[in-house]
Amino acid sequence: MSSTNTTQTCALCSKEATLRCSGCGDSPEYRLGDALDTFYCSRACQREHRPTHKSRCKAKGLRVKLGRAVIMLRLGMLTYREIFYDLNLTKVESRDDVLFLHHKEPKPGASFKFRPFPNHLVTNWVIQHAVLCHNQSIAAIALLGRLARKLFPDAGVPCTLETLDLHLGNFGVCTRTVPGPEHTNIIHTVIKVTLSFPPNIATEPEAWVIDPAGCQYGTPILAPYEEYIAAHKCRILNGPSAYTATETTDVDDFQSLLELSPHSEILNEMQNWDSQRWLLERRARMKFAAWVDEGSGYHVWKRALDGTSHEWLEKLRASKSVIRRFLLTR
Repeated sequence: MSSTNTTQTCALCSKEATLRCSGCGDSPEYRLGDALDTFYCSRACQREHRPTHKSRCKAKGLRVKLGRAVIMLRLGMLTYREIFYDLNLTKVESRDDVLFLHHKEPKPGASFKFRPFPNHLVTNWVIQHAVLCHNQSIAAIALLGRLARKLFPDAGVPCTLETLDLHLGNFGVCTRTVPGPEHTNIIHTVIKVTLSFPPNIATEPEAWVIDPAGCQYGTPILAPYEEYIAAHKCRILNGPSAYTATETTDVDDFQSLLELSPHSEILNEMQNWDSQRWLLERRARMKFAAWVDEGSGYHVWKRALDGTSHEWLEKLRASKSVIRRFLLTR
């Protein structure tokens, strides 16, 4: 149990209580009111109430690990983007729920290069995450595939991972590049997670949506499936399909499209630029894959999924430096 500054009611004797069950605290909510924390006035009351609370605690504990694993996925993606950013960003302007990303276009004949993300341009972390996630929906699914398929089983989260291609009919914000094409009807790809419980814990599975690049639209990173689909007026375009994407799936697809493009002087220059970009992107993605596979830094992340809420936050702060150091020194 962990002590809190708030006074609640003991789950057993109804006295004032400040000790919270740390096994299921801060669980994400699946249905309204089903994630309320459990409090006790003493360890004796907790022990006596354990047979009643046990199944609910384990079910919520799995949700806690699901939520932490999802945050780790996004942390991995955002850290990757901070190091390998693809725009020469000069200003970020917020107007009428639209973030305009002003950037310098490359000069004719210039070679593509990644840049560190200019943190000094954006001090608000919500806006910063939206800018980092701009046009990264498909890329995020590819980048995080290996990590997701490893992290969830290692975290002890029994689940099935699938992908969905959606059209979002309702979102809070959007991002646009200036200059740049104004994309419409963009396919937004998310992960559908079906969380399965042992029979002695819960009888029905839970369906969730993980939206790694949803920051660009103001959508939550984790939400109950039905709630997400309804809230954002989603139209399902493809799926659900098994989550088999690897870190270079989208790179391979784009390179195949370039090879099929008709030839012209302008297109050849664009193809040369894009070929350089995807070559560097592939190298960067393989660095990320090596971090997942080699294990030393990854195991630091895996251990970060355990512990109390306070311990988790401390480990989360340290975890970012682990992957950042690996990507910068390889």
